[in-house]
Amino acid sequence: MLLPSIIPNIKELRLHSMHLSDLLQSLLSKCVSLETLHISSGTCTFVGSISSPNLRKFVWKPTEKDELIIKDAPNLESLVLDVYTARDCKVKVLDAPKLQLLGMLHMNFKALQLGETFFDRQTTPGFVVKAMPCQIKTLSSVKTLGIRLSLTFNETIPDLLRCFPCLENFYIMNYETCISGRYSKKVIWDEQGSLDFLDHLKTVTMKGFHGDKRDAELLRYLVINGKVLKRVTLLCSKSKPITEHFVKNIRWQLCFKNRASIDLELMFFADTERCHEFSLWNQIIML
Repeated sequence: MLLPSIIPNIKELRLHSMHLSDLLQSLLSKCVSLETLHISSGTCTFVGSISSPNLRKFVWKPTEKDELIIKDAPNLESLVLDVYTARDCKVKVLDAPKLQLLGMLHMNFKALQLGETFFDRQTTPGFVVKAMPCQIKTLSSVKTLGIRLSLTFNETIPDLLRCFPCLENFYIMNYETCISGRYSKKVIWDEQGSLDFLDHLKTVTMKGFHGDKRDAELLRYLVINGKVLKRVTLLCSKSKPITEHFVKNIRWQLCFKNRASIDLELMFFADTERCHEFSLWNQIIML
């Protein structure tokens, strides 16, 4: 039990497996010095909003039916979502002007709102963007983004990336291999033009790289359009031994000779050997 006298001085708070929805905002309003918040919903459904003037880092491990609203977080810099449970959730980021790190955004989210731009997965597979590309409100503060690809809901990635015009570091966790099942509608990357973030993007890291056509098309788009791209790191799945032939074939698929940045490095590693490449997103295991 928290003593009332120490609540205003708390800088870090961890909450786990409790019914938080009705109590959270009341608690946060008293934690005036709070800078770091970890919430694990456990077996409880969480539906709540976050308003905290000094909060800088929020780590959330939701259940599938949770709903989160970042209502007023003027100093929030980092929003980390558990990639393994943050699916079929509803997430709204309404006001976080200093947000620099966001992820993992699972492309299977039920609904996602960034500012005034809505991504809504309705009864039909895929997201419906409730804003035309020219009307999409951007989060220019975000420099690092992580997404989890899905077998069925990836066609909105270009519109999602339009929300982050100053993106510098892009982390991609690949979907699981699947023999059967419905795949997402193909993204025609060649028709996307040059998105604003390509003027700032410096690093791309893909975890679980299979070397298939869908992986290559996304990466090729980034390679031939990333004007200041410095490094693309591919953490290859166990099913793809890193042989000389494999590397040569991937470089050809990515049109590496036509790269926009002459300084670009293309690096291959076995997924299990370079776990630290994704350590940024492993903070969730501390919950």
